Amino acid sequence: MSNLIRAPWTAEQVDALNRFQKEGGMHPFTCGHEHPAHPNAILNATPTGWRCFVLDCEYEQDWAHAFMVDPAAWPRPFTDLRRQASGDTCKDVDVDGETIRVRGSGEITIEAQEALGALVRVAKAKFAEESPELDKTRGYLRPVRATMLSDDPDGVHLAVYSWLEMFEAWATGPGLCGESMMQGPLPDGTAVTCQRCEEYRPKYERMLAPGYRKDDDDPDVLRAKLDRIRDEVRLLCECCGNNRDRMVRIRRELGIAEEEWDKTEAERASEDEAGLEEGEGRL
Repeated sequence: MSNLIRAPWTAEQVDALNRFQKEGGMHPFTCGHEHPAHPNAILNATPTGWRCFVLDCEYEQDWAHAFMVDPAAWPRPFTDLRRQASGDTCKDVDVDGETIRVRGSGEITIEAQEALGALVRVAKAKFAEESPELDKTRGYLRPVRATMLSDDPDGVHLAVYSWLEMFEAWATGPGLCGESMMQGPLPDGTAVTCQRCEEYRPKYERMLAPGYRKDDDDPDVLRAKLDRIRDEVRLLCECCGNNRDRMVRIRRELGIAEEEWDKTEAERASEDEAGLEEGEGRL
């Protein structure tokens, strides 16, 4: 179809597509897979197509609407149209080399810009003091407050706190229980009251830990690893007395214990002594 574009996309197209996801004036593209903890997961554009940000999700999409790479053709949200009609629009204000968007009518005075700059600096200093530097390649579990749409609007839940490259900001997702959450984490240490979130906590802590591999939770991979370990244990030296008790425990745990390993220490000692006497007799 002529109104569709397919990957691969240029860097300019990727940038426009990701801008559309947050500024396009209509519902963004979301993942086609089900994510109970991340419903409506917003897709991220890459040169090879759309990708889902949810951990271990392999969803891919190689097409987009042609108008999505042309900001001039994006639908205008009704709120923007109302603001434009009333003169209440967003304006860009430079604060220490960073562009801050401020909404309001009329021109922004020099005094207002200076006051805004002071406020932004104080807020950044407080945030830096209260928030340690986080690894942007990882996700973190954080307590969050539910929205009024939740079945538990007064409860405290758990959500994944992660860096969203397309927004250039840290953000919290839905609760681990699948409920809708307010954006932004609560202070560390806030007690979690949602039992379903707590039930999911161990799984997410394991999946979000550094060094986690998808194979660690793959039953087929784990069975193959166990079979390989069993084979290696069978080949271990059985003649060393120092290893015998350990080998008995390992073999029993792996389900490969043999009758000769079930002998008592006295029986093994007697056989060793008999072997020594036989050897001395041959000498």
